[in-house]
Amino acid sequence: MLLTTILATTVLTQQSVRNADADRAVEKARPNGWYTHYQGSAAWDPETVISFQGHVKGMIQSAKSVDLMVKLPNGGTAFVELGPKEYFDGQAVNITADDTVKVRGSKVMVNGESLVLCQELRHHGSNIAFRTLDGRPFWSLK
Repeated sequence: MLLTTILATTVLTQQSVRNADADRAVEKARPNGWYTHYQGSAAWDPETVISFQGHVKGMIQSAKSVDLMVKLPNGGTAFVELGPKEYFDGQAVNITADDTVKVRGSKVMVNGESLVLCQELRHHGSNIAFRTLDGRPFWSLK
């Protein structure tokens, strides 16, 4: 499972894969539990809200969503789910590899894997909001 995660993220990071290729990679990786966005199995937990800073090591942009892999100062990697591609594209932010980001979100466990549901992303002096203070996604508010 961990090897699949590493391989999928390495391939996607190095190639900056978009749309159909990323969707296929996600479909292959999903049974192994590292990617959960399409299944909706990751729920916001107010008890696990964390903040951290790190360097972007990769971005996965599929036709449906945008996710970051952030290298932490302790050497670990955080998988950060930003949200749907349409919402991300509307934020007019250009994130590239090695950019420093600050993330605030809910750290959840899904199928034995850690994932951060992003509430706020700080990047080059900009604050990009993805969720309300109680975790409701801005893209689904009516």
